[in-house]
Amino acid sequence: LRRLGYIWSSTLWLISPMCGIFSTYCNCGTSVSGRLAVGSYTGNNTDNRSISGVGFQPEWVVIQRTSTDQARHKLASTGATSDYSQLFDVVADETNRIQALESDGFQLGNGVGVNVSSTYYYIAFNQIALESYEDSGRTTVRNTYTSSFNTVYMHGTGFANTDYLVAYYDNGGVKRGSETPSASGGTLNSTYLLTSDLTAAAGTWHALVQPSSGYTGFGTASYATIVASPDTYGLLANDSFTVESSAIPEFPTVVAGIAVAGMCAVIYWWLRNRRLAHVQA
Repeated sequence: LRRLGYIWSSTLWLISPMCGIFSTYCNCGTSVSGRLAVGSYTGNNTDNRSISGVGFQPEWVVIQRTSTDQARHKLASTGATSDYSQLFDVVADETNRIQALESDGFQLGNGVGVNVSSTYYYIAFNQIALESYEDSGRTTVRNTYTSSFNTVYMHGTGFANTDYLVAYYDNGGVKRGSETPSASGGTLNSTYLLTSDLTAAAGTWHALVQPSSGYTGFGTASYATIVASPDTYGLLANDSFTVESSAIPEFPTVVAGIAVAGMCAVIYWWLRNRRLAHVQA
């Protein structure tokens, strides 16, 4: 990080070098909903100033003034509410710069380098996590589903408080179900019953998340198509888990069961009629 900051701070602009370094996440100067936000503000020398509109509580914020000043940054690991900012070189760490990471942005002090009369550019990163569980309370992680566990309980953290689409894809990459839950307090929950589609393929499944609007919807696109174009679909999270065939009452098995039951009924009816005929004779 320090070497990155040295290279970074030698430029006049924050966004330009970031485009090359973080091209996986953004097009130059473009925010990615729920994952990354870029923006600017004008310093006013006001202490305890909140910069909002980021859309999430950042995991990492970096600020650069339109001058040769060094970039300042703050990681969540320093304490979201701790007045503790860092430089990228060997200069001592500072206070009164990026004072806190807030639910919709960050708070500034009035120190040099973040909030004097000048234009500043920032980039904020979010850390989204998505995991599958075996219980509705989301207390026990489960990576393999069987006949004893055929309901997938997804739980995500780091999501902005808005609506999302969660879709489930089977081993063949076909979407088998979806729902549009809302995140609350940064958490997102979704549930899928594996017995909902008798034609689903067992094996490695995936749960994908995208914002409910602003991007091309998942629709009928295959899993491979979506992951090949994550920016087009606004793909925020992708969690994989294993679904054994016993967790799905596969269609051929159901048909076979019905056929056997029908045959048993016919045999019973035939034997019963023969017995009645014998008694009457």
